[in-house]
Amino acid sequence: MDNRGKTMIDGKFDYGFAVDWMRKDLGFCLDEAKRSATALRCP
Repeated sequence: MDNRGKTMIDGKFDYGFAVDWMRKDLGFCLDEAKRSATALRCP
């Protein structure tokens, strides 16, 4: 909270590159599932 408290109170949520990495990795998962005809589901 020391690092992000002020910006959170101000409603500023810059998630930065971590979200970009997550989207990239999710894309890899979805592409591989499609390629291998694997169904993705939650338990």
